[in-house]
Amino acid sequence: MKKTFTLLAALAATWATAWSQDCTGGRYYTEIFTTLDSAFNVTYGQAPGGQSLEFDVWSPAADAETDRPVIILAHGGSFVAGNKEDITIRALCRHYARMGYVAISMEYRLLQFAEIAASTDLEATFLNHVYKSVHDQMALIRFLRRSVAENGDPYKINPDLIIVGGISAGSILSMHTAYMDSPAKLPAAIDQNGDGGFYGSSGNPGFSSVPQAVINYCGALKDSFLLETGDQPFVSVHGTADDVVPYGTDFAEPFPGMPITEISGSGTLHIRALNVGIDNPLLTYPGRGHCEFWTSAAQTDSTTQIVDDFLEDQLCVKHLYEAANPGQLFISLYPNPADGSVFLDLPDNKSGMQVMIVNALGAVVYNNEVQAGQYMLQLNETARFASGIYWIKVSGNGKSASKKLIVQH
Repeated sequence: MKKTFTLLAALAATWATAWSQDCTGGRYYTEIFTTLDSAFNVTYGQAPGGQSLEFDVWSPAADAETDRPVIILAHGGSFVAGNKEDITIRALCRHYARMGYVAISMEYRLLQFAEIAASTDLEATFLNHVYKSVHDQMALIRFLRRSVAENGDPYKINPDLIIVGGISAGSILSMHTAYMDSPAKLPAAIDQNGDGGFYGSSGNPGFSSVPQAVINYCGALKDSFLLETGDQPFVSVHGTADDVVPYGTDFAEPFPGMPITEISGSGTLHIRALNVGIDNPLLTYPGRGHCEFWTSAAQTDSTTQIVDDFLEDQLCVKHLYEAANPGQLFISLYPNPADGSVFLDLPDNKSGMQVMIVNALGAVVYNNEVQAGQYMLQLNETARFASGIYWIKVSGNGKSASKKLIVQH
């Protein structure tokens, strides 16, 4: 019995961020590059209906590093306005590129005013459009990983270090990309089969859509309980008097006098993150309104600094624990609870992995090898499992991760 308990305790250990990067010379913390390379209007996918999806990208020029982290930023605009030419987003991208990152300003689908005017349920209309925007960002993440695996790695990136974020609506979609990570977490108003299903159909299937961290500028989640133990770290900046995206839990109001749906802002999310053990630095601006933290040099410096510190901490500090602790992978599992087949995201699978499932008694009920480059695995065997609690353990290349699986028939 003691052996069983020890095994289950070990499998229950959550992943700790451990991103080993070369941070010498101030890289990833200070602006050490003065000249940047850039490319504009790069197509990363095509949305249903034929809309071409594009991004702009900046990276350090004359850079010998070939394993660079990526930061994807999305503009604000209440999901009805804005574009990848957003001045603040572009300034942030150039800032991160000067620090050594590959930085991207992404385009995503916008909700049309005609759709709003014709809607009989504004909450459902907006939530389903957020779902579409998430699909677009997922397609971009897959595009980047595909570019490494199939297209010669043109951006010289580390496909296992993709950070998403944005301002306002852009942050909301990025937070949901990271934490709305299974169909079971979709709000009831969302059509689970719409827009191509859970992964969407904006392009680049066959690669993982999972980001490794989130930068949250005045964003939110539909529900704080989307955050779970073992989830990715995120950093937040928010004003307490935000009347568009609430700091706490309240109604989102993209237009004055038009409350849409109740959401949980950065203040509520920070409490939830603390309770479930997610790393989440939070910079709160008392009395400030919606994204009002670039209105003075002092606030701009403070806002930039907390995000820079967070990224440096994840990339350059926490990897030091690798020598004392087993390296841990990040995996995503859905649906969970499950009645039939289960899908497993394996974003780190570059050299092959072992997947094992253990039941509540400690018995191994599934054990299989996954070939290198297979980033998604469908587990049909779970449909035959008895109802109960199981642990899925993934290991490979000296690293491991585990997730609890609940089977309900």
